[in-house]
Amino acid sequence: MARLTMSCLRTLFKLVRHLAFRVFYPTRTITTLSALLPFCEDANVVCFDVFDTLLYRNVEPPDFLKRRPANYAAQLLCRRGYPLTRDLFLYVRNEAETRLRRRAQRSRADSECKLSDIIHEALKSLLGTKVADEATEALVCYELEVECHHLRLAPDVRELLQTIRSRGKRVIVASDTYLEKMHLDRIFAHLGIDQYIDAIYASSEYGLGKHSGRLFHKILESESVEPSKFLHVGDNFESDVIRPTQAGMTAVFLRNAARLSRRQRLARLTQRALSGNDAAPLFTTRPEPLPASYAHLGSDDREVFLIGRDILGPAFCIFILQVVEECHRRGVADIYYLAREGLLFRKIHDILTENIHRFRRLPAIPHHYLYISRMATSLPSIRDLGHRELALARFRHSSSDPAGCLQTFGLDPSDFADLLGDLPGESQTATHRLFTDPRFVENVHARARLERSRLRKYLAQEQFFGQSKTKALVDIGWNATIQANLTRAFHDDPDFPILIGLYFGRRYNHDDDYWLSPRSIFTPGLFFDEHRDIASEHAIRHCLEIFEIAACAPHGTTVGYEETGNGAQPVLAHSPSGLIREQELLQVGVLEHAVSFSKSYNDHELDVSLLQKQTVRRLATFLLKPTLRQVRALSRLAHSADWGSDEIRPLIATNLTPLSIFNPVRFLNSVLRSCWLEGSLRLSRIPGGLLLLALAWRALPVRRFLSAGIASLADSFRNRPTER
Repeated sequence: MARLTMSCLRTLFKLVRHLAFRVFYPTRTITTLSALLPFCEDANVVCFDVFDTLLYRNVEPPDFLKRRPANYAAQLLCRRGYPLTRDLFLYVRNEAETRLRRRAQRSRADSECKLSDIIHEALKSLLGTKVADEATEALVCYELEVECHHLRLAPDVRELLQTIRSRGKRVIVASDTYLEKMHLDRIFAHLGIDQYIDAIYASSEYGLGKHSGRLFHKILESESVEPSKFLHVGDNFESDVIRPTQAGMTAVFLRNAARLSRRQRLARLTQRALSGNDAAPLFTTRPEPLPASYAHLGSDDREVFLIGRDILGPAFCIFILQVVEECHRRGVADIYYLAREGLLFRKIHDILTENIHRFRRLPAIPHHYLYISRMATSLPSIRDLGHRELALARFRHSSSDPAGCLQTFGLDPSDFADLLGDLPGESQTATHRLFTDPRFVENVHARARLERSRLRKYLAQEQFFGQSKTKALVDIGWNATIQANLTRAFHDDPDFPILIGLYFGRRYNHDDDYWLSPRSIFTPGLFFDEHRDIASEHAIRHCLEIFEIAACAPHGTTVGYEETGNGAQPVLAHSPSGLIREQELLQVGVLEHAVSFSKSYNDHELDVSLLQKQTVRRLATFLLKPTLRQVRALSRLAHSADWGSDEIRPLIATNLTPLSIFNPVRFLNSVLRSCWLEGSLRLSRIPGGLLLLALAWRALPVRRFLSAGIASLADSFRNRPTER
């Protein structure tokens, strides 16, 4: 209450003071700079405030711009081995600035300091003098680039300065800022007005500020001009009107109501975004009108494009942005995008790193597209035919016959015809018998050694190996089977690198594989993780296939490797059709979003976590409550189970109608064979279908909980000692 009272009293005092000043010293007020010329007739020197007078920022408040240099500092220093986060650097930087300003006040100067001193003091507090001396210049240069990127000339500034100079007046600028004179010189040169400015007076250079009036006295002394021949214009009533008037100068108050309103609106939006209320964030992935170049698309094609641009595009772009930032943070030597989804991810990577300014200044991380698959790595991963191999063979279908299990490892059943003919009819027993047959075991081990040798040659060509290097695998994810296979195949190789798996989503169906080697790190899913109890994320698991379909490459899956005169080359499955039109439109939409996202990210570098929450909620709405137009546009898509199976499942069941419920067997077969239950029910137009499905999903955890509770209760009664 005391602080609130004092704040109100200070505000009231300022208001009374301003009103009294206006009464006794009539203030010259203009709304645009073009109205300044009549006041310049009697002046020999015309002085301008810099920020929000000659220049303005397209982001408010100005402190918001500190987030981008802090991100850059964290990534740059992490690559040098110093664990640093953006928030920690921001906090230490603000503390350093406060210390420097207090130190200046104790020396009887104004509370002014330089940007280079602030950065050096912050780095010195965190990492010592040596690192501060080495990194200060790079961080200051980057922050100056950020300022240049966000600063704009006010309307008519160039013409006004040219006119004033042509009349024989001297033009100078004065600013309360921690930017130094050479920094302002560079900004003016970047904006093309440096030739019209005769002198620059920055408070950081002299330790004197406009807010105290001492900088104006210094300017009068340096310019050797009478106060009556000096005109100053600015937008701050205290610093640009009261103080120069008290020094005997002529002051003009620039009051642009439209710009002031815009600044207040941007500041409110920024504050809401930073506080975590992302209902109306500063940067939003809100759907925008369709570009003119795509106006010719039909209604269904248009809808597919919009799904790619406004729903899947934000998810994939934020995922790759997190991947790149994490790789910089961990000091990764190479990034490997795994086929087939990795082809689209690599294109997004190129767009983001080319257009986001921060990544341009960081050392580029080599990135590769790796022709690799679960099938191509399953056979090389075999060290012993045991429980793990049997689980892999039956992962797709638990009822697969022995021939189907062999195809999981890329083995031709005809090569084992003599062994398959002697097996019993039941598939499970037959598979167990096959995997314990000594002839089969010896044959498979020989083939595994050969394929492992070919796979190693291919990976070596891609600079995968290196004991002291850290390599990152990037994939859509789910069970991280490829990373587990590579680890099992080469964990005893002395050149096996530190391997980090970065995945869009994670499930955990092969837990035993995740502890093979301490050099292979299986990270949680960045967008969806089965172990995170976040309802909106778990909506992604309702249709994992749509992400694979949308990001699929136009070539077939990798089935193995062959040695040629040029080394080991991947062997791809024949894929004559490539991508269908819907897949192409989805990817065009994703890449369209990547371009606009990267450009917007330069202006508004918000927390990725806020953007991710917003995007995950949009994904959940799309997957759980799709519109009829959306599912109709995607009805031709199908998912190919390319791991030891030729089965193709439709994304959406298209043969359902409201009357299908009267044939329950046919209805269930069609729905369960499709990949997207919600999409199938929406397309069927069965009244209340999505509601009943949502209730069924909610009932599953309850049923499991009740079953576990009843079983626990039964055990407790069963084990209770009998009373005598």
